[in-house]
Amino acid sequence: MRPAVLLGVLLALLLQPLLLSPAAAVEDDPFPPRLRVVAEPVTSFVQPGGTAMITITVWGQARDPIDGVLRVSRPSGWQVTPAEQPFQVPTHGTPVPVEYTVQVTPPADADFGRETLKITARSTDSEAPVKAATEAAVAVSWPAGTTAEASSVHPPGGASFVAGNAIDGDVSTFWNDATVAAYPDELTVITPEPIKISGVGIVTHSAGWISDFTVQTSTDGETWSTRATVKGNSALDREVPFRRAVTASQVRIVVTGNAPSSFGEFTRLIELTPLGG
Repeated sequence: MRPAVLLGVLLALLLQPLLLSPAAAVEDDPFPPRLRVVAEPVTSFVQPGGTAMITITVWGQARDPIDGVLRVSRPSGWQVTPAEQPFQVPTHGTPVPVEYTVQVTPPADADFGRETLKITARSTDSEAPVKAATEAAVAVSWPAGTTAEASSVHPPGGASFVAGNAIDGDVSTFWNDATVAAYPDELTVITPEPIKISGVGIVTHSAGWISDFTVQTSTDGETWSTRATVKGNSALDREVPFRRAVTASQVRIVVTGNAPSSFGEFTRLIELTPLGG
């Protein structure tokens, strides 16, 4: 075969894949755009009319920076600032996080309980749009001036375990009683004015969660009515509804059992919150 002919055959063989499949000539993007959204804290606690701050982290990865819009849903009557804002993730092939802060304020007459905020990040690239979403909860807790009392408080030992920790909206603190494996343990919440509630939310500790308890209410601190009884609980974060809404100025949780713990069988209550009436 002549050299010229041989060269033509070789060229034809080399070009054939490109002619049959033009897409094969385009190299796949090694960094297709990706987004991920994380909200902290997952649950915030705030008084009616108060303010909760939520940190939203937008993670992005692409060959070039990702521009987009971050949106947070707003429950009726609530303020979310900003509810919408532009974002840019300066990624160049590696995952990069960018943080944004959102201020959430329920109205002064907001119902007690949790509202879920839907958070979305969407790129504005018309050719390869990407989207990510997550949720954060905001719990409207006790009104200003509310106090808490406990049947006992564990000696500090470098940390504070006072009753007020169970209503302070801070999930890094908790009430810890002082009587290991001895029951009942009681925590009483006292509001400045009677409120209407239909249940409570409890957040208990992973180092020996609260398993058995009752929830009682009172209008005078002397006569108590049992509104709910729970046995065999294993949830760290749960809501306990009453059979009907009631008006009360004091709410008491009476603990009669905790899960075994290598740290001692104490009652550890991170947050006790009211549910709307």
